Amino acid sequence: DTVKDLLKGAEVAGFVNRYRCADGSFRWIEWRSTARGDRIFAAARDITDRRLWEQRLLESLKEKEILLKEIHHRVKNNLQIISSMLNLEMDKTTDQLVRDILIRNQNRITTIAMVHEMLYASDSMTKVDFAGHVRDLLSLYPMTKDGKTITYNLEISSASLPLDIAMPCGLMVNEIVTNSLQHALNGVENPGIRILFSVDQGTGKGRLEVSDNGPGFPSSDNLETNHGLGFQLIRALTEQIEGTLDITGEGGACFRISFNLS
Repeated sequence: DTVKDLLKGAEVAGFVNRYRCADGSFRWIEWRSTARGDRIFAAARDITDRRLWEQRLLESLKEKEILLKEIHHRVKNNLQIISSMLNLEMDKTTDQLVRDILIRNQNRITTIAMVHEMLYASDSMTKVDFAGHVRDLLSLYPMTKDGKTITYNLEISSASLPLDIAMPCGLMVNEIVTNSLQHALNGVENPGIRILFSVDQGTGKGRLEVSDNGPGFPSSDNLETNHGLGFQLIRALTEQIEGTLDITGEGGACFRISFNLS
Protein backbone atom coordinates (compact mmCIF):
# COMPACT_ATOMS: atom_id res chain seq x y z
CA ASP A 1 0.00 0.00 0.00
CA THR A 2 2.84 2.39 0.81
CA VAL A 3 4.54 1.69 -2.53
CA LYS A 4 1.23 2.36 -4.30
CA ASP A 5 1.03 5.73 -2.52
CA LEU A 6 4.60 6.51 -3.58
CA LEU A 7 3.90 5.65 -7.22
CA LYS A 8 0.95 8.07 -7.09
CA GLY A 9 3.40 10.84 -6.20
CA ALA A 10 2.88 10.95 -2.42
CA GLU A 11 5.82 11.31 -0.08
CA VAL A 12 6.00 8.81 2.76
CA ALA A 13 7.70 9.71 6.03
CA GLY A 14 7.93 7.65 9.20
CA PHE A 15 7.24 4.25 7.64
CA VAL A 16 8.66 1.58 9.97
CA ASN A 17 9.35 -2.10 9.39
CA ARG A 18 11.46 -4.80 10.99
CA TYR A 19 14.41 -6.78 9.63
CA ARG A 20 15.88 -9.99 10.93
CA CYS A 21 19.66 -9.99 11.22
CA ALA A 22 21.98 -12.91 10.49
CA ASP A 23 22.39 -13.58 14.22
CA GLY A 24 18.61 -13.93 14.66
CA SER A 25 18.06 -10.55 16.32
CA PHE A 26 15.68 -7.92 14.92
CA ARG A 27 16.30 -4.28 13.99
CA TRP A 28 13.62 -1.65 13.45
CA ILE A 29 14.15 0.65 10.46
CA GLU A 30 12.35 3.95 9.77
CA TRP A 31 12.05 5.13 6.15
CA ARG A 32 11.52 8.45 4.40
CA SER A 33 10.70 7.89 0.75
CA THR A 34 9.68 9.75 -2.38
CA ALA A 35 9.08 8.69 -5.99
CA ARG A 36 10.61 10.25 -9.12
CA GLY A 37 9.18 8.72 -12.26
CA ASP A 38 9.56 4.98 -12.06
CA ARG A 39 12.14 5.13 -9.26
CA ILE A 40 11.74 5.38 -5.49
CA PHE A 41 14.39 7.22 -3.50
CA ALA A 42 14.59 6.41 0.19
CA ALA A 43 16.61 7.19 3.28
CA ALA A 44 16.56 4.83 6.23
CA ARG A 45 17.72 4.95 9.82
CA ASP A 46 17.98 2.34 12.54
CA ILE A 47 15.56 3.21 15.39
CA THR A 48 15.90 -0.04 17.34
CA ASP A 49 17.28 1.65 20.47
CA ARG A 50 14.47 4.20 20.39
CA ARG A 51 11.83 1.45 20.07
CA LEU A 52 13.33 -0.41 23.04
CA TRP A 53 13.27 2.74 25.17
CA GLU A 54 9.68 3.46 24.14
CA GLN A 55 8.71 -0.07 25.10
CA ARG A 56 10.40 0.27 28.50
CA LEU A 57 8.69 3.64 29.11
CA LEU A 58 5.29 2.17 28.23
CA GLU A 59 5.86 -0.77 30.55
CA SER A 60 6.96 1.59 33.34
CA LEU A 61 3.91 3.80 32.77
CA LYS A 62 1.61 0.76 32.90
CA GLU A 63 3.19 -0.35 36.18
CA LYS A 64 2.69 3.13 37.67
CA GLU A 65 -0.95 3.19 36.55
CA ILE A 66 -1.56 -0.19 38.20
CA LEU A 67 0.17 1.03 41.38
CA LEU A 68 -1.87 4.24 41.43
CA LYS A 69 -5.11 2.32 40.94
CA GLU A 70 -4.15 0.07 43.85
CA ILE A 71 -3.43 3.13 46.02
CA HIS A 72 -6.88 4.60 45.26
CA HIS A 73 -8.46 1.21 46.01
CA ARG A 74 -6.66 0.90 49.35
CA VAL A 75 -7.48 4.47 50.36
CA LYS A 76 -11.15 3.77 49.63
CA ASN A 77 -11.02 0.55 51.66
CA ASN A 78 -9.36 2.31 54.62
CA LEU A 79 -11.99 5.05 54.53
CA GLN A 80 -14.70 2.39 54.57
CA ILE A 81 -13.07 0.87 57.68
CA ILE A 82 -13.26 4.29 59.38
CA SER A 83 -16.90 4.56 58.32
CA SER A 84 -17.60 1.13 59.83
CA MET A 85 -15.94 2.22 63.08
CA LEU A 86 -18.30 5.21 63.22
CA ASN A 87 -21.18 2.77 62.73
CA LEU A 88 -20.01 0.83 65.79
CA GLU A 89 -19.89 4.08 67.79
CA MET A 90 -23.46 4.87 66.70
CA ASP A 91 -24.63 1.51 68.01
CA LYS A 92 -23.28 2.43 71.45
CA THR A 93 -25.28 5.63 71.93
CA THR A 94 -28.94 6.56 72.03
CA ASP A 95 -28.21 10.30 72.09
CA GLN A 96 -29.71 11.57 68.81
CA LEU A 97 -27.41 14.61 68.70
CA VAL A 98 -24.33 12.38 68.93
CA ARG A 99 -25.78 10.02 66.32
CA ASP A 100 -26.43 12.93 63.93
CA ILE A 101 -22.83 14.14 64.34
CA LEU A 102 -21.48 10.66 63.65
CA ILE A 103 -23.71 10.26 60.58
CA ARG A 104 -22.58 13.61 59.15
CA ASN A 105 -18.93 12.68 59.61
CA GLN A 106 -19.61 9.27 58.11
CA ASN A 107 -21.10 10.91 55.02
CA ARG A 108 -18.07 13.21 54.72
CA ILE A 109 -15.83 10.18 54.71
CA THR A 110 -18.09 8.43 52.17
CA THR A 111 -17.86 11.49 49.90
CA ILE A 112 -14.06 11.22 49.83
CA ALA A 113 -14.19 7.43 49.39
CA MET A 114 -16.50 7.84 46.38
CA VAL A 115 -13.90 9.95 44.58
CA HIS A 116 -11.21 7.31 45.12
CA GLU A 117 -13.58 4.57 43.97
CA MET A 118 -14.37 6.59 40.83
CA LEU A 119 -10.66 7.08 40.08
CA TYR A 120 -10.02 3.36 40.66
CA ALA A 121 -12.70 2.43 38.13
CA SER A 122 -11.78 5.15 35.64
CA ASP A 123 -9.29 5.14 32.77
CA SER A 124 -7.95 8.45 34.11
CA MET A 125 -5.92 8.59 37.30
CA THR A 126 -6.11 12.37 37.70
CA LYS A 127 -9.57 13.44 36.47
CA VAL A 128 -12.98 12.93 38.07
CA ASP A 129 -16.34 12.87 36.28
CA PHE A 130 -17.92 15.52 38.50
CA ALA A 131 -21.49 15.02 37.25
CA GLY A 132 -21.27 11.30 38.03
CA HIS A 133 -19.74 12.04 41.43
CA VAL A 134 -22.59 14.41 42.37
CA ARG A 135 -25.23 11.87 41.29
CA ASP A 136 -23.56 9.17 43.42
CA LEU A 137 -23.35 11.58 46.33
CA LEU A 138 -27.03 12.59 46.19
CA SER A 139 -28.05 8.93 46.33
CA LEU A 140 -27.10 9.15 50.03
CA TYR A 141 -29.88 11.71 50.59
CA PRO A 142 -33.12 10.57 48.96
CA MET A 143 -35.47 11.95 51.63
CA THR A 144 -35.84 14.57 54.32
CA LYS A 145 -35.99 13.66 57.99
CA ASP A 146 -39.78 13.81 57.91
CA GLY A 147 -39.90 11.25 55.09
CA LYS A 148 -40.55 13.45 52.03
CA THR A 149 -38.78 12.64 48.78
CA ILE A 150 -36.37 15.35 47.66
CA THR A 151 -36.53 16.58 44.08
CA TYR A 152 -33.04 17.27 42.74
CA ASN A 153 -32.63 19.61 39.79
CA LEU A 154 -29.16 19.08 38.34
CA GLU A 155 -27.62 21.39 35.76
CA ILE A 156 -24.06 20.06 35.65
CA SER A 157 -21.84 20.38 32.60
CA SER A 158 -19.99 17.23 31.57
CA ALA A 159 -16.61 18.27 32.92
CA SER A 160 -13.77 16.11 34.18
CA LEU A 161 -12.16 17.92 37.09
CA PRO A 162 -8.69 17.44 38.53
CA LEU A 163 -8.66 15.62 41.86
CA ASP A 164 -7.62 18.71 43.85
CA ILE A 165 -10.74 20.54 42.60
CA ALA A 166 -13.25 17.67 42.47
CA MET A 167 -12.65 16.57 46.08
CA PRO A 168 -13.31 19.99 47.72
CA CYS A 169 -16.29 20.65 45.42
CA GLY A 170 -17.82 17.27 46.27
CA LEU A 171 -17.34 17.94 50.00
CA MET A 172 -18.97 21.36 49.64
CA VAL A 173 -21.98 19.83 47.88
CA ASN A 174 -22.22 17.30 50.71
CA GLU A 175 -22.06 20.02 53.39
CA ILE A 176 -24.60 22.28 51.73
CA VAL A 177 -27.06 19.46 51.03
CA THR A 178 -26.82 18.12 54.60
CA ASN A 179 -27.29 21.66 55.97
CA SER A 180 -30.45 21.97 53.88
CA LEU A 181 -31.75 18.63 55.12
CA GLN A 182 -30.99 19.42 58.74
CA HIS A 183 -32.15 23.03 58.93
CA ALA A 184 -34.25 24.02 55.92
CA LEU A 185 -36.36 21.34 54.25
CA ASN A 186 -38.13 19.62 57.16
CA GLY A 187 -41.78 20.63 56.92
CA VAL A 188 -41.48 21.89 53.33
CA GLU A 189 -44.28 20.39 51.26
CA ASN A 190 -42.26 19.70 48.10
CA PRO A 191 -38.60 19.82 49.15
CA GLY A 192 -36.19 20.54 46.33
CA ILE A 193 -32.48 21.19 45.85
CA ARG A 194 -30.92 22.68 42.72
CA ILE A 195 -27.26 22.08 41.87
CA LEU A 196 -25.62 23.97 39.05
CA PHE A 197 -22.05 23.50 37.86
CA SER A 198 -20.56 25.14 34.79
CA VAL A 199 -17.17 25.93 33.28
CA ASP A 200 -16.50 29.02 31.20
CA GLN A 201 -14.12 27.71 28.53
CA GLY A 202 -13.05 31.24 27.64
CA THR A 203 -11.95 32.33 31.12
CA GLY A 204 -11.30 28.91 32.66
CA LYS A 205 -13.58 29.80 35.60
CA GLY A 206 -15.73 27.21 37.34
CA ARG A 207 -19.03 28.00 39.04
CA LEU A 208 -20.79 25.83 41.60
CA GLU A 209 -24.21 26.81 42.92
CA VAL A 210 -26.35 24.86 45.39
CA SER A 211 -29.74 26.15 46.54
CA ASP A 212 -32.90 24.85 48.21
CA ASN A 213 -36.56 25.92 48.36
CA GLY A 214 -36.68 26.18 52.13
CA PRO A 215 -37.48 29.33 54.12
CA GLY A 216 -33.92 30.69 53.83
CA PHE A 217 -31.87 32.09 56.69
CA PRO A 218 -33.28 34.17 59.55
CA SER A 219 -32.58 37.87 59.03
CA SER A 220 -30.59 37.88 62.29
CA ASP A 221 -28.05 35.38 60.87
CA ASN A 222 -24.68 36.80 59.91
CA LEU A 223 -23.90 34.51 56.99
CA GLU A 224 -20.34 35.77 56.61
CA THR A 225 -19.32 34.87 60.17
CA ASN A 226 -21.60 31.91 60.96
CA HIS A 227 -19.48 29.63 63.13
CA GLY A 228 -21.34 26.37 62.51
CA LEU A 229 -19.03 23.52 61.51
CA GLY A 230 -20.71 23.15 58.11
CA PHE A 231 -20.16 26.85 57.30
CA GLN A 232 -16.57 26.68 58.52
CA LEU A 233 -15.87 23.69 56.28
CA ILE A 234 -17.47 25.35 53.24
CA ARG A 235 -15.40 28.51 53.76
CA ALA A 236 -12.20 26.47 54.31
CA LEU A 237 -12.81 24.38 51.18
CA THR A 238 -13.49 27.53 49.14
CA GLU A 239 -10.15 28.94 50.30
CA GLN A 240 -8.48 25.64 49.43
CA ILE A 241 -9.45 26.03 45.75
CA GLU A 242 -8.74 29.78 45.93
CA GLY A 243 -12.36 30.60 45.18
CA THR A 244 -14.94 33.14 46.31
CA LEU A 245 -18.09 32.30 48.28
CA ASP A 246 -21.39 34.16 48.14
CA ILE A 247 -24.29 33.12 50.42
CA THR A 248 -27.83 34.45 50.20
CA GLY A 249 -30.85 33.48 52.26
CA GLU A 250 -33.89 35.05 50.60
CA GLY A 251 -36.33 32.64 49.01
CA GLY A 252 -34.26 29.69 50.14
CA ALA A 253 -30.60 29.20 50.97
CA CYS A 254 -28.21 29.64 48.06
CA PHE A 255 -24.42 29.06 48.02
CA ARG A 256 -22.39 30.28 45.03
CA ILE A 257 -18.72 29.37 44.68
CA SER A 258 -16.52 30.69 41.86
CA PHE A 259 -12.98 29.51 41.25
CA ASN A 260 -10.28 29.19 38.59
CA LEU A 261 -9.73 25.82 36.96
CA SER A 262 -6.50 26.80 35.25
